[in-house]
Amino acid sequence: MLFSPLTRRFLALTALLLTVAFQPLSAQVQLGIAGGANFASLSDIRTEESAVSFDNASAFHIGVFLDLKLGPLNARPALYYLNAGALFNGTSVIQDDNFDVSYVTIPVDFIFNLGLGPIKPYFFLGPEFRFFASGDVPEDVERGLNDFVMIGSAGLGIRINVPVVGITLLPQLRYSFGLSSYTRSSYEVQGITVDANDANVRMWLLTLGIGF
Repeated sequence: MLFSPLTRRFLALTALLLTVAFQPLSAQVQLGIAGGANFASLSDIRTEESAVSFDNASAFHIGVFLDLKLGPLNARPALYYLNAGALFNGTSVIQDDNFDVSYVTIPVDFIFNLGLGPIKPYFFLGPEFRFFASGDVPEDVERGLNDFVMIGSAGLGIRINVPVVGITLLPQLRYSFGLSSYTRSSYEVQGITVDANDANVRMWLLTLGIGF
């Protein structure tokens, strides 16, 4: 099965939001840059002998976004370089586990504004399309990673207009969760068989965006 029932429901909601947001209305478009810190944890996996847990990992993300004001919803597609950090740290299964895992990621957020005035809180949710990018991963570990991971995310943010300098500040907190597995269902690492069905990455991201 290509997608789980949860993933299919999330994609159906995304299609509905796209239909509502991209009505034939004049759009106001704002280009911006964003970056911040992220804190990730991997779900447990199993080897031939026992369950394996990992330490939490912290790293960074940086990229660009478009803020589209379209009808009743705002849409904010973005392109990020996401360094997820040392995701596999803290286990004896991988002897050299202190390496970073990086992705190119494309979140598409649908934004619901919660206030008026120069400071506007908002809620957002949407899908994220994450593509493996790092070349610094041991070969046997890289073989076990999926090249593409489907992610769901939701969070809260604040839109702060700064008219004196003509920019918009967009601090936000995002929680992302895997809708598809980040690894293949079964693979070998340093001679040990790993069973990682439905393994996923959970991540908190603190981001500051600047719209121009």
